[in-house]
Amino acid sequence: MLKKNFLKYSLYSFLGGVFILLLSLIFVKVPDRLHKPPSKITYDRNDYPLRISLSKDDKWRIQTQLESLPEFYVKGILCLEDQRFYSHIGIDGFSLARAIYQNLKHRRVVSGASTISMQLARLLQPKPRTLSNKLIEALQALKLELLYSKKEILEAYLNFAPYGSNLEGVESAAVILYGLRPRDLNIRQMASLALLPQNPHRLRSLSRKAWDKKVQQIYERWESCGLMSPRQKKDALSLKHESFKNFRYSDAYHLTRSLFTDYPQKNRFHTTIDRNLQRDLESFVKQIEESHNKLGINNIGLLVVDNENSEVVAEVGNFDYLEKTRGQSFNSVRIPRSTGSTLKPFLYSWLIGQSYFLPESLVEDVPLFYKDYIPSNFDGGFRGLVSLKKSLALSLNIPFISSLDGERLQQFLSFLRVAGISESIDRQEVGLSMIVGGIELSLFELVQMFHSFTRLGLFREVSVLKNLEKPEVQWMNPGATLLTLQALKENKRPILSAGPEKASSIQTIYWKTGTSQGRRDAWAIGMTSKYTVGVWLGNLNNTASPALVGADRAGPIVFDVFDRIKDMQNVKSLGLKSSYFEEIEICSFSGFLPTENCKHRAKALKPKGIVDVSPCPFHKHFLADPITGLQVNRSCQNYEGEFKKVSYLDIPTNIQSWFKENNILIHSRPKVHPQCGKRVIVDSVIEIELPKNNFVYRMTDVSEEEGAMIPLKIKGDSRKSRCYLNGKKFSQESTLQNYLKLKKGFHKILCISNSGHTSRSHFSIVY
Repeated sequence: MLKKNFLKYSLYSFLGGVFILLLSLIFVKVPDRLHKPPSKITYDRNDYPLRISLSKDDKWRIQTQLESLPEFYVKGILCLEDQRFYSHIGIDGFSLARAIYQNLKHRRVVSGASTISMQLARLLQPKPRTLSNKLIEALQALKLELLYSKKEILEAYLNFAPYGSNLEGVESAAVILYGLRPRDLNIRQMASLALLPQNPHRLRSLSRKAWDKKVQQIYERWESCGLMSPRQKKDALSLKHESFKNFRYSDAYHLTRSLFTDYPQKNRFHTTIDRNLQRDLESFVKQIEESHNKLGINNIGLLVVDNENSEVVAEVGNFDYLEKTRGQSFNSVRIPRSTGSTLKPFLYSWLIGQSYFLPESLVEDVPLFYKDYIPSNFDGGFRGLVSLKKSLALSLNIPFISSLDGERLQQFLSFLRVAGISESIDRQEVGLSMIVGGIELSLFELVQMFHSFTRLGLFREVSVLKNLEKPEVQWMNPGATLLTLQALKENKRPILSAGPEKASSIQTIYWKTGTSQGRRDAWAIGMTSKYTVGVWLGNLNNTASPALVGADRAGPIVFDVFDRIKDMQNVKSLGLKSSYFEEIEICSFSGFLPTENCKHRAKALKPKGIVDVSPCPFHKHFLADPITGLQVNRSCQNYEGEFKKVSYLDIPTNIQSWFKENNILIHSRPKVHPQCGKRVIVDSVIEIELPKNNFVYRMTDVSEEEGAMIPLKIKGDSRKSRCYLNGKKFSQESTLQNYLKLKKGFHKILCISNSGHTSRSHFSIVY
């Protein structure tokens, strides 16, 4: 009967104990600190730290995945702290019994029974070491085991292990105390980090001799666990003592702060930055800060892109990141600013790619007057007529503004949107001034666009984070990009203090500068086949400075940066490749296709994949008396002499006026022969009535394969004229009963009468 009651009471006691345990587990909370956000860390392209930030609870704590840690170190921690970690449920009964026995035997605490789960509970919620707190830790350990896997518990322990002050976690300790990633630690360094969490404040104050003795004890424990052979232990003992260094990383500060802001939920960033180049350029920018501040230039942005991979290898956001009063804490690379003349190369390439011009084609450079806008060139002068290539080399404003007038503005903006700057364009009111700084883009956006020139017009987004997918699109005609680079190569290099042995002096560098209205921004972009370098100088508070001229200030910095890039030797030149061009004949004066009136001709390269440019609009002819040279006409009633066809330059009226005002003589028609009387010579006139000029034909119920039927109506004697559709000659009789069958897009028609009169129609078809 007694035995039966004993069993009964034992069962009740066991069930009661289980009930109390379950009830305790329900009310025991896992400390919230387990879910505290860790530090944010940024790595360079080789996975070396660039910058570490404090966590929200002011700890240096880098979140680490168990798989990223050395297997030896993880096994070493289990050997030292909890050899039966994978077999217990948070409380190790064997260790507990051993600890009680040893402590009673010695009548003091000589052994503990804390498992890694219990230690994690204490790390998450530190409290005095009392029996009641020990019981709470045990319950918390049990609950951790119920809620999380063994892997998650061990990983959390390694992330929260203390290393002194506010330093937590093994990766934080490896990076900050040794400047290394955990996988790069040697055995002695691993032993030191395994030892330190036991009592970081006391252990870090030990003498070198005492520390070496502690490390030797770690080796002996590892040997007893079978992790080290006697030979490995001997080799480990020969390793030199290393003092802790307490690194504080702040490389690429502006970039990393941008990343932290753009990706608030992300804690670990693997970037494409080259740490050595980044540090070198940050040091260089610091060296030139004082001289630029004296000129009233307080902010700088600098970006270097590897063209092959479309990756940022260096980004310096400003002169300093600690200075607060002059805006130097802001990342100038990512802030939109007035672009000055930096978009001209893209318009140049687009105009050639759309077959409007060739580099040799003449464009007007005379005063322009718009309702609310009177543009001028940077030097204040005009040239009357100037080639497109020279316009880019001299960075003239008027030729590019005039070539953008009409429908071309919206077409060019659509072209720019392909380069991923739709949002930047759409949020601004864009007019003709956009090509000379009337639009704002960031240095990052500009460099991303310019690097497409080095990829033969193939656009790919530039990234600063590793392993991002980057789709490509053929943005610009390859031949047009090469012709643009040839024009940019002609820019005169700035005077540098560097000697002739410097890399920038022996490499071909294609570069463009820009200066915003009022001298508030100075730009320079330089390119080789390997790298694209961009520099912006200015003041983020919009203060102007007379020194802010792209060619004078930003240009030299671009070349200085190229001098600091180590692998600049033997970089391939981006020369003209014959496979992208075909040779054609042009009028040597105008740079357009020659007509029968063009007496002098030259050879030129036309990019493949584009239609022919328009025929020469300047050379026309009249009939003249072969003796006097006076004008005659077949309709002259009293003239009985011979007729001679004479070519002449028919310069547009606005350009003629400028020539006369500046006393520049041009060849013009002579007077009418007196035998023609007072009769006015009427040349044959031609006019394209349909398709309407500057008209958009919106077609419905038409497939792209079939094309749209657009009416064609030409007033005048079209049989004696030459007409060109998109640069290709056609006759009105060859059309489909006065209709043109065309696909969607932009089209242009040019007709020239037998006396040289012209008529144009530019129109678009949309479905």
